[in-house]
This record gives sequence, structure tokens and C-alpha cells, in this order.
Amino acid sequence: MSKITSPPLNTLRAFEAAARLGSFAAAAQELSLTPAAVSHRIKELESRLDIVLFIRLPRGVILTESGRRYYGRLATVFTQIEQATKELRQQGIDGPLTLSAPPLIYPLLANPTAS
Repeated sequence: MSKITSPPLNTLRAFEAAARLGSFAAAAQELSLTPAAVSHRIKELESRLDIVLFIRLPRGVILTESGRRYYGRLATVFTQIEQATKELRQQGIDGPLTLSAPPLIYPLLANPTAS
């Protein structure tokens, strides 16, 4: 039985942005990449999955049916990551902060300018 590995996160980010924005150029701008770099990452993802995810048009891209299904799942995952990050940043310290140090270090910690 062969092990299935997930695609690299940078290819998934490129796919998600291009799918959401409908353009490799717009995705490139959002990700601070070149459109060619986004295109390369999408081709890498399609090759790895052996599935065409986008129909390329002269003025943008549209998702194939497989691409729409994949985007729906990935968009949920990226939203969960964003939400978890927001929640983590909003958490404060619960309760007092306790420090311990050897007795010789304590005067330096209590008054760092006294050294």
C-alpha cells in the first residue's frame, strides 16, 4: 500500500488564492509572487494530483468540477486556520505570572539598571 502525502502548503495556498480570486495574477499579487510562480505551483499541484483543477482562459481562470470540490474543502481548512490564529492571538495570560531565579540573580531581575 502506498503512502498518500499531502501537497506542499505553498501550492495549496496558491491554489486557494487563485480559486477564490479567479486569477493567477491576482493570487500572485496577494501572495507576493509572480504570476508565473503561481502558475508553476498550480501545475505542480495538478501534476501531483493527476487532475486538472483550472480551465485557463485569456482573462483569468475558472475551476473545473474537481477544482470546485477541492476548493470547497480547502477554503474551510484555511478559514479554520485563520480563526485558530485569531483566537490564539486574543488569549491573554490567565492568572499571575510567576518567575523563579537563584537568589544571586534576583536583584538583577528586580532592578536591571542597577548592574
